[in-house]
Amino acid sequence: MKPLPETGDRAVGSRKGPIVWLLLRAFCLLMLSTQGLAVAFFVAGFADPVWTDETLRGHPEQIGMARLICAIFAVIFGLPLLPMIPALVCPRSRVGWYLGVVTLFGGIFTTCGWPIAIPLVVYWFHPDVQSYSGFAVSKKGP
Repeated sequence: MKPLPETGDRAVGSRKGPIVWLLLRAFCLLMLSTQGLAVAFFVAGFADPVWTDETLRGHPEQIGMARLICAIFAVIFGLPLLPMIPALVCPRSRVGWYLGVVTLFGGIFTTCGWPIAIPLVVYWFHPDVQSYSGFAVSKKGP
């Protein structure tokens, strides 16, 4: 197999780099939509006057506990979303590559993100993706 021609420190002939970057952005959009919906659900549960229903009327301690649980889940579901917003707009660079690492490892610990994030992590550390991101990767071969 011939080594890829290089211009500077970026590989020219690699198609794996652009595809994995595109998949990272698609992963970020998917996670922002699903996890964002869950966060919106818990925030709405915290703020909505649904807790004044007949079942909880007269039990203010249960209303407070339900609101506390909604706030805790909103924070738990919202924390992995923080690096995904800049990962959508970050250009292809070393900083973007490191932000992708943080985003993918954050996605591994989410309920719906791990089946997609684990294969993406494997491809993310591939030398073609690293050289496409601006790293000078030495290709060791026979």
